[in-house]
Amino acid sequence: MRSKTSFFNAAIFKKDLSRFYLLALLYLAAVCMVLPLVLSTSLAAYGRELGYELTMLYTVRSVYDSTQLVTFISFFGAPCAAMAIFSYLYSARSANMMCSLPVRREAMFLSHAAAVFAVVLASNLVAVLLALAVTLPSGLMLGGYLAQWFVITLGQFVLFFGIAVLCAVVTGNILAMPAIYLVVNLAAFAFAAAISSSLNSVLYGVNVSDAFEGVIRFSPVIWFQLGSPYSYVEGYDPLNPSHTDIFYTYGTDLAVYALVGIVFIVAAFLIYRARRMETAGDVVSITCLRPVFKLVFALGVGIVGGYVFFSMFFSYGYGGDPAYRLMGCLALFSVIGYIGGDMLVRRSTRLRSARTLIPAAAIALVLVAGVWCANSDVFGIERYVPASGDVSRAVVQVRGDYVETDDPETIALATAAHQDVLDSRAENDAAQQSDVASWDYSVNFIYYMDDGSIVERHYEMYLDEAGEPTGATVLLDEIMNSPESIIARNVGDTVIDERTVASGYIEYYSEELESYTQITLGPGEALELYNDCLMPDMLDGSIGRAEFGAFEREYYTCSIAIYVYDTAEPAAPYAATEDVSYPYEEAVEESTYRALYLEVPVSAERTCAWLAEHGVAPDTQLYKYVG
Repeated sequence: MRSKTSFFNAAIFKKDLSRFYLLALLYLAAVCMVLPLVLSTSLAAYGRELGYELTMLYTVRSVYDSTQLVTFISFFGAPCAAMAIFSYLYSARSANMMCSLPVRREAMFLSHAAAVFAVVLASNLVAVLLALAVTLPSGLMLGGYLAQWFVITLGQFVLFFGIAVLCAVVTGNILAMPAIYLVVNLAAFAFAAAISSSLNSVLYGVNVSDAFEGVIRFSPVIWFQLGSPYSYVEGYDPLNPSHTDIFYTYGTDLAVYALVGIVFIVAAFLIYRARRMETAGDVVSITCLRPVFKLVFALGVGIVGGYVFFSMFFSYGYGGDPAYRLMGCLALFSVIGYIGGDMLVRRSTRLRSARTLIPAAAIALVLVAGVWCANSDVFGIERYVPASGDVSRAVVQVRGDYVETDDPETIALATAAHQDVLDSRAENDAAQQSDVASWDYSVNFIYYMDDGSIVERHYEMYLDEAGEPTGATVLLDEIMNSPESIIARNVGDTVIDERTVASGYIEYYSEELESYTQITLGPGEALELYNDCLMPDMLDGSIGRAEFGAFEREYYTCSIAIYVYDTAEPAAPYAATEDVSYPYEEAVEESTYRALYLEVPVSAERTCAWLAEHGVAPDTQLYKYVG
């Protein structure tokens, strides 16, 4: 009679639990530390002093915070579990012994996996039950949130264990397995960072980092940590005291990641069934994957290692075009990477014939060609300036000031200034390389196109010792310091009238006292100063300017601040003409105020006259704004 096929072996399952019980206890201790212990510590710290609502809110936040901590536990625990249960694959004697057992490979693989997941499920369940035991005496109903925590942590472990077990069966070396695991998890992040940094260093004004944002999803451990895994609202629903507005935001991502983990486990299962046990000790046990390993190893060492070496030693201070030094570093490290990968696969440090370097040379040539094309702007990325008629909205940022406009004439000025920046690149580079170079200002152009796309460029403008305002600087000054731009940048949509002005102050340097003096303004004085002086001077373009370039303007060591409520209903009504004592410090403490802050230039005639009439005399201390 034919025996029944078995896909599970109880002896192997029990043997795994007894042999690796220390790993199981470590995992249990870790998840209990990041959930029930953290909750217990939090409750002991603030208890019910904050009230039930806030206690519930902060406790639920702690539950979701722990999911990020469990990410690290799963990230490091999964490869440890995979190496433990498949450790016999890395020794020829152990592999032969396990193959001699009267157990099908299907049963052996599934029994190993079942032991791992039994530990994970039991440990997570214990952590949830302990968390309930800690929080229930305080009246906190966390059942639903802890159930989500259980699912989240299980999904994370499925993903990382799938990656780990796949790495475990494609290698026959105990040291290669964790290295390959780290590469698989971090390669996308490292490649994206190195490639974008390399391109940013050779593309003039172009930042390609945004183009690689989606790539980070292929490094899930980084993806889970860079963003918050939950969203919450600082509120409380009195009709449902067990509810707080907190929810997990990675639901779809987690489901996809868990599915990927399952696919990897299935792939590992199929590879394990067909694996030749005599490959124990090989860095790559699957023959068809060896060329892939050498290619990825060469690219990784070439791109990541080459760029790191370039940025540390050759990015600055040598003169000439740094792109050629970058090319040399990438080529050198890609050849080193290919030779090293070939030695790892062969488990030999002997150099092979020169013909084996042909693939290494091809990889180096591809990297060099890519950098050369970017540096030579073969595809016209650097030279591209959008046609003003195709731009629906533009943002021009100079230093910390900006102008956002949909006015066609201003947009045309922005594109003209952008083009002038590109046309004067040679002069700008020469000023940067000169001994007396000084970084003068940075400028960003952001174009929102009619087709929905966004074009963004960033430049750093340099001037030599005798630098004069260039065409681009003059155009930018016209854009940034038109009356409309000054009002929009400094006042915006803030309503400044008798209903909203809270207080103000004037701060200036007193030569007589040899210190700064501060004068508090009541709402009436602050409003008078704004209406009669500050607003007319801003309309004249004599105050509130964005200063940059080589323009020389004189400023007093004097600044004015006016505090304004966001709403038209201030907390304490007052007559606009009364100088009611309302220190500006009190306005600072209000959560519904804005501040209009201006430095006083000599050219602001109305403002300077008002200050003189009120006894403010900062005219003994002047400074010139130059760049």
